Amino acid sequence: MNGAITRIAGPALVLAALAGLGACSSTAPPRFYTLSSTRQVANADTASDTGVREAGLSTLLVGAVEIPQMLDRPQLVRRSAVNRIDVVEYDRWSEPLDAMIRRTLAEDLAVLVPKSRVLASTLPAVPIDQTLVVEIACFEADNAGMVTLEAQWFVLAERASVPRLSRRATIAETAASGEGEAVVAAMSRALAKFAREVANALAAAPPTPLRPPRTG
Repeated sequence: MNGAITRIAGPALVLAALAGLGACSSTAPPRFYTLSSTRQVANADTASDTGVREAGLSTLLVGAVEIPQMLDRPQLVRRSAVNRIDVVEYDRWSEPLDAMIRRTLAEDLAVLVPKSRVLASTLPAVPIDQTLVVEIACFEADNAGMVTLEAQWFVLAERASVPRLSRRATIAETAASGEGEAVVAAMSRALAKFAREVANALAAAPPTPLRPPRTG
């Protein structure tokens, strides 16, 4: 009798195990997102006049972008309460968030500050006249899709001991929905608004003298 039960139970256990494996294999794959710049959204082509605009341009480097450690992860983070965040396991960034913010911000500023050559390279091959440094305190959405960007930023002139500009920015942007794609689009718009604040401040500040040309 016991042998018969064992012969019946054995295949049943195997089938149960296979069913469990099938359930695991049907888990939804992660979705990968990237921030978009104003230039990408507008599909602007500025390559044709680059050579014309190179002469006499100052160079602005988008330098360090610091983000809170809780945002420094592959997954998107949502704030569900004042003292609680949710890590959305299957909504992920396509690259480290700080590097993506830096690159996207540089692309936005390249459109907004046409009199400057804007770079995001960690090892720029040209002399730098000004460096933008950004310290982000908050860049996240709540469960309703409201995105908040809070940051302090500085502009340092070459070899200056104090910042040429120092500002704080608080920007809110509403997503079309609470879905990941809509939230990332709203984050991109918030970053574009931040770039415009920086550009406006740079335009209003006294101009920085261009680096004198090198002589023999």
